[in-house]
Amino acid sequence: MIRERRTSRALVLLVVVACIFPWHDVRAADYPNKLIRFIVPYAAGGTTDLVARSVGQKISELLKQPVIIENKGGAGGNVGMDSVAKASPDGYTIGLGAISTNALNPHIYKSMAFDPRKDFTPISKLGTSTIVLEVSATSPIKSVSDLVDAAKKNPGIPYGTPGIGTSMNLAGVLFTQMTGAELVHVPYRGSSPALTDMLGGTIEVMFDNLPASLPHIQAGKIRALAVTGAARSAFLPDVPTLAETGLNGYAIEPWFGVYGPANLPKHVVEVLNRAITAALADPEVRGKLTAAGFSANGSSAEELAELTQAEYVRLGSTSTGLLAREASIRRRLPIRSFERVGVGLRRSSRGSNIRNGSIRWQQPPGDSRLLESARTFADVMGADRPKKQARAARDQEIGQTLSARAARDAADRKKIPNTRI
Repeated sequence: MIRERRTSRALVLLVVVACIFPWHDVRAADYPNKLIRFIVPYAAGGTTDLVARSVGQKISELLKQPVIIENKGGAGGNVGMDSVAKASPDGYTIGLGAISTNALNPHIYKSMAFDPRKDFTPISKLGTSTIVLEVSATSPIKSVSDLVDAAKKNPGIPYGTPGIGTSMNLAGVLFTQMTGAELVHVPYRGSSPALTDMLGGTIEVMFDNLPASLPHIQAGKIRALAVTGAARSAFLPDVPTLAETGLNGYAIEPWFGVYGPANLPKHVVEVLNRAITAALADPEVRGKLTAAGFSANGSSAEELAELTQAEYVRLGSTSTGLLAREASIRRRLPIRSFERVGVGLRRSSRGSNIRNGSIRWQQPPGDSRLLESARTFADVMGADRPKKQARAARDQEIGQTLSARAARDAADRKKIPNTRI
């Protein structure tokens, strides 16, 4: 009898301790017992990479198992998330999904290897970010109105983003629609290579996630013109929203979450959700994300599922028309070499702008980003996708054309004294 009473008291004590210290051990009896792969569907160095590494390290400590971050970029995040969708539903492969991969991409890519509504198990929201419209600190563009004026005077100013189908791409297309400015999209494979080109003077205008660009903005190397959210960012209180600059109703706010393959066991979802919630609440993790401009905000698995479904419907009703506009701009303003003329960048035609000695830079012929940009957005919006052989031939033709133009430009530059390249 005494032994039974002691056992009962011990059980009550365990329950009390568990309630007081819920994060002492978030593991289930049989999970996890080995390494967890955390797939980031974008290049290293961007917002998603920062968030995944910060949160993943804490999850590893809580679950007492290694959490390996694996960057798998490509196709606007589709490559990485496809590997998550096709993984075994055992909890040892999870992925960092976003508004682009899990709500926007299905509406702009003709062929998708997965259905974000059916092929994933939502686990927890991670938080939200801010998109910033920015230019190089050396640019003569000082405001949104400067950019719009420059784009209207010189149609074809290129703007960079972390990739086709990203929320930054959508932000750029919505901007062109609401302002009438004809900007040409130059997609990169993540924020890091795009920022490298901006800091190096290769590209002057960019839509990017704030966490990736914030250190450069604070260092005075990049100038923030506006943010795309409904309210100003706490990290850039002096930078207006695009709505405040005159684009009434403009608002795009990217969100991020953790997903597993479909049919993930309930107890695995619960373990991961508790670990993610605890990681986001950790002062060190939260401080790191906050300092980078990311608003950490966890959720239940059910709340992330509802958000995913709602955003899928919302973006489906708005994205197609916007992206059709981008395809139209690209068809009328084909990618060429670009140069700085007055305010902003403008396309150069053979010899016409070279004679005024205004050349500042030129993309190398055959550059992979240029080739990717030269393919019209119609390739992923309903037109038949070329076969591999046809695409390779097309890329080769574009490269040869660009090389010929570069050679002609070089010849012309030799005839002109004091031309700055």
